[in-house]
Amino acid sequence: TYIYTAPAAGSYENHLVTVEPDYSTDWYVNANPDPSAGIVGSDKNNGFTPETPMLTFTNAMAHVIEGDTVHAAAGVYAEGAVAAGTTEGPGDLARLYISTPRVTVVADEGKDVTFIEGADATISPDAYGRGDDSMRAVHVRDVAGVRIRGFTIRKGRTSAKTNDAGGGAWCYNSKLAYDDRTVFEDCCFTNNWGNNAGAVKDGICVNCTFVCNGCSRYRAASTEASRSYAL
Repeated sequence: TYIYTAPAAGSYENHLVTVEPDYSTDWYVNANPDPSAGIVGSDKNNGFTPETPMLTFTNAMAHVIEGDTVHAAAGVYAEGAVAAGTTEGPGDLARLYISTPRVTVVADEGKDVTFIEGADATISPDAYGRGDDSMRAVHVRDVAGVRIRGFTIRKGRTSAKTNDAGGGAWCYNSKLAYDDRTVFEDCCFTNNWGNNAGAVKDGICVNCTFVCNGCSRYRAASTEASRSYAL
């Protein structure tokens, strides 16, 4: 969209027109502001450049379309949340919620300094921090071709429901071919809790590590059905 105000009728003055795009295929978020460098993440920014980053994944994901890439600067992403539009009920909150196909989310500086962080429940939490308002770190909802690369995914919690799974990440892929499922690359899953699959459910993990994840039923790292693996 471009806005231009035409000169008055009969005017022959020269006019300088500045055109600014309102869309990008690369988006930037920054949860670790550096005012001294003039870089402050804010959801009032357009997110088009590393110098004008958004603050939260929530806002970035509201702008992406298929094929876009979201670049995350180093920092702890522990703000913003989305309640997934599902019928699973309480506990279905996520810090990073993706419902757009073929989106890539990449930590430009790597997993040692870039964290997606869930949260314990504040309403009647159980011994593992799970409850009606607990939060997963990542939820990918039934879309193909998502790639998440270079993050530490930590402190994610499902609700305390019997079949709730994937505290760190739940990739709900009810009808997708295996090759279209979400891929995590060079990620670390740590201190996530679920009832099943404490770290990740229904994702493909390549060169990922799993440290101190837990669940109350089975498969603390990942679900067998997802054929997740770590190399």
